Order: sequence, then C-alpha cells, then structure tokens
Amino acid sequence: EAQVVRHLEIASKIRAGHGEDFPIMIVGDFNDNLLGHAEAGMILSRGYVDSVLALLENASLEDTTTFTYMNGRVVQHQKMDGILMPASQIHRIKYSKVMTYLDETQWPIGLPRTFGQKAQMPSDHNSVSAIIDIH
Repeated sequence: EAQVVRHLEIASKIRAGHGEDFPIMIVGDFNDNLLGHAEAGMILSRGYVDSVLALLENASLEDTTTFTYMNGRVVQHQKMDGILMPASQIHRIKYSKVMTYLDETQWPIGLPRTFGQKAQMPSDHNSVSAIIDIH
C-alpha cells in the first residue's frame, strides 16, 4: 500500500509541474490482482485505467490474465501486470494487449489449467504490450 501511495504522490507532483496533459504511466508487476484487490484498486479509484481494459468492452479471461495462481486444486487467473494511465489519457493508447505464449506452430497456448501446462511456459506471467502516443 505504501508503494502505491508513493507512486501516486510522484505522479501528482509530475503532473503539477508539467500540466494535467503530461503523459504518465505506472507500469509493472503489481503482485496483486488489478481486478478487485485493495492496493491495486487504490490506483484505479484515483482515476487511472488499465491500458488493456480501456480498449476492450467485453474482456474475457484470456484477454486479461497475466498470471495464473495455482495452489493445490485452486486455479485463479489474475491480472497482475499492467500499464496504468490516467483516464484522461486514454486517447493516447493506440493498442494494448496481454501477450500470450505460442506453441511451435505459432498457435496461442492459452491459459494454463494444470501445473504441467504452467511448467511448459517460459515465464509464469504473460506480458502486456502497448503502443502509446506520447506526443
């Protein structure tokens, strides 16, 4: 929580010095599900939006999952990684997508549903890619 507050303070100071239109992004692995958890919700409740969700009206699990949590029989698909921007900057986002891993035929592997499937992936996170106009 302290890191979130600090990020928001820094972003506020930057915008105060450079204007409300100055493009700011908070990017990374938030180690928290951006969809519904308190710490991540603090950023989103302060007028920030996720770049992927900003462009999708009906996002599916496959559209948003960047991390699959597995504990015994429990499997949770979460959006832990993101590119967050002030809602007033949505017009700058030209493209944003959760990048899924591909098999040897270049077909998307999809979300892991078992430990075996997860072990075959190069990372336990899917990355987020975006094209953002900063001019």
